[in-house]
Amino acid sequence: MGADKADVIKHLEMLQGVINRMAANSFVVKGWSVTLAAALAALGAQSANQWFVAFGLIPVIAFWGLDAYYLEKERAFRQLYDAVRKPIEDSAAQQVSLFSMNIRPYEGGFGAWWKTLWCGSVFGVHGVIALVLTIVLALVILY
Repeated sequence: MGADKADVIKHLEMLQGVINRMAANSFVVKGWSVTLAAALAALGAQSANQWFVAFGLIPVIAFWGLDAYYLEKERAFRQLYDAVRKPIEDSAAQQVSLFSMNIRPYEGGFGAWWKTLWCGSVFGVHGVIALVLTIVLALVILY
């Protein structure tokens, strides 16, 4: 690789820091999604106003997309991390520049983001919140 082990370890630490921030951002987004949805559902149910509940779906959908974005970026950084830590066995393999933070070769574009929207850790939280809000909206409209 041409770099000493200490530089590679420092590079891996930098990448791990970014991965940790992406995971923390995802956790915060999930927390805000639950908090806003619960508050708007409670306001809508208490005042029998379906608009509070309906507007609650907007931030849930926005947070759903943002959470998928963070997870998709986290996955790309994990792939870069793996590329840095693995010894190069194939001479034809493209080497990662030392201290490179370029994840472009590991990103899947819109397709990867769309696929991430439906993975268990993202859909399992935001999809359930959207379902609960939809049920509360139906109950507020019916009663």
